[in-house]
Amino acid sequence: MSVAIQVVGAVSGRVLTSRVGFLFPDPEQHWEPRLTSDGYHVFVGIPVGNHVVRITAPAHQPLDTAFTVPESPDDSNAVLTFALQPLPLPAIR
Repeated sequence: MSVAIQVVGAVSGRVLTSRVGFLFPDPEQHWEPRLTSDGYHVFVGIPVGNHVVRITAPAHQPLDTAFTVPESPDDSNAVLTFALQPLPLPAIR
């Protein structure tokens, strides 16, 4: 099965593609995405079911989330978007 994930900045709405990381907690879950020209990270070979992942990107807070790979994927349930919050700005002193 496969799933396509688009990662965006929650404030900017900008699609994040550079140095986006996907960390799966189970060491056996080591899937590498293929980045499409329209900014989707496509994972192929992920089994059907629920999966937990940490998504990271420079200048953004990590997002711990879960998603489900459906038995019958289509555009309505196998194309996901996750929004990352920006890192807080340091206090000015």
